[in-house]
Amino acid sequence: MNNPAQDALDAFDVNSPELIRDIELETERVVIEEAELATMDNQLKLRKSALDESKKSLAMKMIENNLQSLTFESGLAPRVKTETKVYRQAGVAEERVVEWFRDNGLGGCIKESVHFQTQQASIKQRLAQNESVPPELFNVQEVPAITLGGKSKFLQQITTNKG
Repeated sequence: MNNPAQDALDAFDVNSPELIRDIELETERVVIEEAELATMDNQLKLRKSALDESKKSLAMKMIENNLQSLTFESGLAPRVKTETKVYRQAGVAEERVVEWFRDNGLGGCIKESVHFQTQQASIKQRLAQNESVPPELFNVQEVPAITLGGKSKFLQQITTNKG
């Protein structure tokens, strides 16, 4: 019978089956840990997506009921705000975006490409100055969002109540 572990021992003239077994067990632990972390990463992405949807829903409920902010006995204080999100239009090549940035005096922020956060900040600044951006390149959306004040106090209270 062919035994890879024994072949390794024979090839290197190592007389320590314990060493090989230790390496095998640690390798198994590493593989299991990587798999568990990948699963956790996927679960985290799903939870973040669900949390984003809940925040959007909360903001929409408040907007639909003309509520800008609330303060609860728990200390939580949701406030509605609007965030500007800018995305490259579907099908628009990054080169066109880079060219537009250069043509409009924003070339200083360009490296190899326009980083998403740099694009966001630069376009938001232009919009705040009432300067236009070409709709064929950028999809500008006003997205309802929420900020939650009082989280620390609230979390401290529920932690104290559990103890």
